[in-house]
Amino acid sequence: MKINSLLCLLLCFQTLGFAQFGEQQIIDASVANSRSARAGDIDGDGNLDLVTNSNFGNELIWHKQLDGDGNFSEAILITAAIGNVEFFELADMDNDTDLDIVFLTNTIDKIAWLENLDGLGNFGPEQVIFADHYGYTLSVADVNGDDLPDIFTTMVFVEGGFNVVKFFWLKNEGDGSFTPNFIEDSWNELTDVIPADLDGDGDLDIITGVSPVLAPGAFLWYENTDGMGNFGAYNFIYQHDLFLEASYQIVLSNISHSDINGDDIPDLVYSVIQPETGFRIYWMRGLEATGGFSNPIEIDNPPGEYIIDLQLADIDNDNDLDLVCGLLVANDIRWYENIEGEAVFADARIVSTAINEIVSLNRGFIDSDEYIDLFSVSKVDSKVAWYKNLGVLNNPEFDSFNIDVYPNPSDGVVHIRSELPLAQLRIYNILGQEIKSLAAASSIDLSEFSAGVYFLKITTADGKQLVKRILLD
Repeated sequence: MKINSLLCLLLCFQTLGFAQFGEQQIIDASVANSRSARAGDIDGDGNLDLVTNSNFGNELIWHKQLDGDGNFSEAILITAAIGNVEFFELADMDNDTDLDIVFLTNTIDKIAWLENLDGLGNFGPEQVIFADHYGYTLSVADVNGDDLPDIFTTMVFVEGGFNVVKFFWLKNEGDGSFTPNFIEDSWNELTDVIPADLDGDGDLDIITGVSPVLAPGAFLWYENTDGMGNFGAYNFIYQHDLFLEASYQIVLSNISHSDINGDDIPDLVYSVIQPETGFRIYWMRGLEATGGFSNPIEIDNPPGEYIIDLQLADIDNDNDLDLVCGLLVANDIRWYENIEGEAVFADARIVSTAINEIVSLNRGFIDSDEYIDLFSVSKVDSKVAWYKNLGVLNNPEFDSFNIDVYPNPSDGVVHIRSELPLAQLRIYNILGQEIKSLAAASSIDLSEFSAGVYFLKITTADGKQLVKRILLD
């Protein structure tokens, strides 16, 4: 009996050790035919909300988080019958400190945006940005340094009776108008367009995967030559020769550019869609701060098809970036632990299988603790749900120590008073993205960021950690 009890105790300990996430918590089970979702603080109350397109993209709805503890409202309609939304993003398009919605539709071909009129989630009528062309990429970022989000897109133009694919960006003029700036006037399909500072010069370049005509399985990048959105000719990063003989061409997607092996040089992480050889996850080590990458290193060849929303996040709160994603056919959500921050990833750990055809995965600080949680949206079962990060895996238990962070709320500069020497300060936004890092300091200036909720992770010289929630006015 004692042996059985001990065995049971050990099994329970092992189970808890891997139970990084709690059970699925359903927000809504009636969101019909959703296609994607985005998380953000829509109403400015410091809590993470979720915007979803539904009814095959003909509606945009949002679920308001009511209390900071993961309790959500019923669906709130933003707009209906807008014409098959393929992609949408949340961004402050008019520089008034709240989140608006930018979207691309492919029934009525256009890019348009909806203004968050009062910062409370009441949206105005559709404002068309660019119309009459079929589009299949959408990214939003400030490409010219004027603090206004611009738009990158790839669209089909009919010229001389032929379809011509053009890659360009739309400059946000700040008065509701947008000016097109063409990067490639005649192009094949770009599978993902990611703004990132690839050459370390402080401005946003463009990373993209190419398929299928020019160079199947290739990465390209365009340099932002002057920080003002004037781009040079494309440069090859790498081409996957492994897939050249396949009858189905490779598609590269879910591209991220961030340091995952702790050498302060950004790396590339991405997924591959190739039905004949398998759906894979790779990373490429950044070799220098001004560009250059190793050959691809395979992380996993997961079962089933289509890797949904592969993204980087510090799931276990150990100051390195892990991977999370969904699998469409296998019907699971999973994460891969980054072992010791060296980009050696553990086998997949399953968050949930209580989904049927996942279409979107989002992450962020949903409740009031210091751990990054997950949202999912799945199509066949019409579910919007979230998963609480319990923080029980690989989270060292330290003795309590006194630390003060003040003023809080703050209008910019936050001071830190600790009884222990500090080693590092990291700032995260509400989506769980690290946005600033610095060595030991008694204060940190956040005045460059907009008002909202942020998380300050403090690491002491002897490895103790504490996370403080900060409200920036």
